[in-house]
Amino acid sequence: MIKRIVPHEVSFNQVERIGSINNYILIASTAIVASTIFFEEAIKTSRQLNDGLNAFNSLLIVMYIILEIIGSFLLHRAEAKRRLDFIDNSFDTSYSGTKSENYFTNGNLSPNFYKMAVNCFENTFFTSNISRRMLFPLFVKNLIIIAIFVMAAALGEKRIVVNLLQMALPILLLQQLVKLSLYVYSTELQLANFKELFNDLKSESHEKRIPEMLRNVIYYESNISWASILLSKNLFKKLNPDLSQEWSRLKDEYKIPKI
Repeated sequence: MIKRIVPHEVSFNQVERIGSINNYILIASTAIVASTIFFEEAIKTSRQLNDGLNAFNSLLIVMYIILEIIGSFLLHRAEAKRRLDFIDNSFDTSYSGTKSENYFTNGNLSPNFYKMAVNCFENTFFTSNISRRMLFPLFVKNLIIIAIFVMAAALGEKRIVVNLLQMALPILLLQQLVKLSLYVYSTELQLANFKELFNDLKSESHEKRIPEMLRNVIYYESNISWASILLSKNLFKKLNPDLSQEWSRLKDEYKIPKI
């Protein structure tokens, strides 16, 4: 088995753990809201139970929002470490301290702008495919949860503070769905740009296209910085064999050296 070292993976795992906690919070909060719909009369007969559920659900929503902010900050730091490793691998520098091994599949290429472009092409290819597969499950989850929260707000007691806080969560989820949709669209455009660039590089000098290489890398990294979206590790593991095979085919298609 090929030894694979990814130093910045630890930082991304921290973000993933926060995301897992928030998923449990989301399930608990949705269950509470659903209970206020299906057991509305029973809950309303007990003022203490009703107030307790509202208070606990409000606390869960606040926790979700706080963890979302913390997760976004940690993801920003993890991405900074990934970028340093990206530079190290592309130019054989040592900015990250500990370099990754067998994270990229382009170790045979000499350190230069061409290798940087190939590395980013590979990143864009995987990101585009994985983020696209994340879109439909997130849409279904959002549709169900937002429907439950909106129904509860419409049928429940009209207390302004509780309703506003309760609606904050579906609004946040909707924002995530819209952001992922735009992220998928932008990444697919970037992938098309890389394919066009490497199609030209089959017959053109690499040095003449360095500004375009830099432009594509900057677009890709700017998109990641804006979206702050953590790709699904489970989807990566599931799709990696097929995507790796397709990436190898693309390298043949665009005459990217393998040895």
